[in-house]
Amino acid sequence: VAQLGGSGADRSLSEGLCTSIENSQEHAHAVAFSVLVVCQMLNALNALSERGSLLSTGLFANPALIFAIAISMAFHCAVLYVPFLSEAFGVVPLGLHDWAGVLAWSLPVIVIDEALKAFARNDETPPWVSEADKAPPSGRETQM
Repeated sequence: VAQLGGSGADRSLSEGLCTSIENSQEHAHAVAFSVLVVCQMLNALNALSERGSLLSTGLFANPALIFAIAISMAFHCAVLYVPFLSEAFGVVPLGLHDWAGVLAWSLPVIVIDEALKAFARNDETPPWVSEADKAPPSGRETQM
């Protein structure tokens, strides 16, 4: 095991490890940041209709929203791929493999919201909602 701070070779090893750890932290920040951004863009897309499926509503039902999402994603990519911006935000560029992971973590937003919309269209209460939550309000409010 190499000791840190010893010979010149050991210092190179420790500097390499520090750079690697720093880059992995920046990489983790970039992936997390990208998942958050993509989730929010998909959430905005889901908001096209409160009850209607995204498939029946259509992606281009609101062209202004699509334009806003495209501009937001362009700014996000600028943060990732323009060197002075990525340095300022503490992120590194993502590769195709990283983007596949970002999509894998982000796409469940669509699936979950579509399932909730399907329950709403059928006026069904999702199975995970308790009986107490199903009951209509009594009309009186409790005071504390």
